[in-house]
This record gives sequence, C-alpha cells and structure tokens, in this order.
Amino acid sequence: MKLKEEVITYKNEDGFMLIGGGRESFNGIIKLNKTGEFLVTCLKEEITLEEILKKFEIEYSVSEDEIKEDVISAINQLKEVRAIDY
Repeated sequence: MKLKEEVITYKNEDGFMLIGGGRESFNGIIKLNKTGEFLVTCLKEEITLEEILKKFEIEYSVSEDEIKEDVISAINQLKEVRAIDY
C-alpha cells in the first residue's frame, strides 16, 4: 500500500496535514496527530502492513499486539477517504 501521488502532506506550526484534491482521492484537509504523521510518512513508499507494524514497534517501543488494531483502524480510515492505494 502507498499514499496516493495526488495527496499532499504539509507540516507547519499547527501540525501535520493531508491535503487531497485529486479525482482519485478525497477532497479536503485532514489534520493528523503524531502517530498519524508517522503512519503517513511510512506510506510515502510502497509498504506492507507487517513492515508498518515493525516500524511502529521500533519507533514507539510497543509490541505488535499493542498497536495492530489502531494501525489497521487508521489505515482503514485512509482507505475510506481514498488517500492510499492498496
């Protein structure tokens, strides 16, 4: 899976945002927290769920069991707004 090319990431003093306006993605702005930012950063390159979970384990010192449900939920939300290709 990977973040769609037409989805723009933007970071400023207000936080990290996804901006969509393409025909194949959502139209609008989504503000993300730090873990959302980390997930989207992972999705800038083609990556599997297993690879994402491993990166979260390393970055946040958590086990896959602790983070898997939340990561899958966030990925599903990104799928719903058509922000990622999978």
